[in-house]
Amino acid sequence: MSKKIGTCKHCLRENIPLQKKSHIISKFLFQEILAEPGSEGRVVKVDPKTLDKKGKAQDAPYEKYIYCVECENTWSAIETEASKILYHYDYDPNKITKTSGEISDHFYYQEADILVFKKFLLLNLLRAHYSSHYICATVSLGMYKDIFRRILLEEISLDKSNCSFHIFNFRQHIPYKFRRFATHFNKIKLHQRNGYSIYIDGIGYYYHFGEHINPLLDATNIDNPNGLAVNVLNKQASRIAIQSIFQIEYNIIH
Repeated sequence: MSKKIGTCKHCLRENIPLQKKSHIISKFLFQEILAEPGSEGRVVKVDPKTLDKKGKAQDAPYEKYIYCVECENTWSAIETEASKILYHYDYDPNKITKTSGEISDHFYYQEADILVFKKFLLLNLLRAHYSSHYICATVSLGMYKDIFRRILLEEISLDKSNCSFHIFNFRQHIPYKFRRFATHFNKIKLHQRNGYSIYIDGIGYYYHFGEHINPLLDATNIDNPNGLAVNVLNKQASRIAIQSIFQIEYNIIH
């Protein structure tokens, strides 16, 4: 690994070794996209230079020399725990409960480390703020930048984030060819609150900011006795959602 000495954008320590390559969004979220031949599905168009002759993305979007090795190692542990939930790695199926709603089924991951998962979601948004990559062009966190940074450094508690999260899984009911792609971050507004959304490989991640968060609308509500909540949309809701996403993002997929 090539070494470079500088200041870490996250912990702000100076004159320390920086990681040569730091993924903006956790690479494991792109694992199935990256493994997919372009002729069989939609692959994320990270950057034209990263596409080989077969039309296959070679890597998830990243920046060079912006974070230190120590911060990267800390994040790796957080991402490993998050992957267990999103992809059911080593997760006991007996610890997942389900309730049915009008447009979606709600899956609750009992005994999931909700605090770690919330850090994972904040981490990806904060890295997007620091990135110059075009998929992150809309992300500007303002005062939340320092709040999220200090939360991840464990200088202040997670309840100071003033951010709620929704996670929607579209995988079960959308056509296969619409699953294998990722969007850039989009600005959104819900219930008079601003935020961002991003869609990656059949899962939508939604962030909302503002005072007086309704805990019932937060998938990572730490007081929820049922555990971390993931919504799996039914067929009709999935297709309506993916049509909207696809129309908005058509210019960056092929």
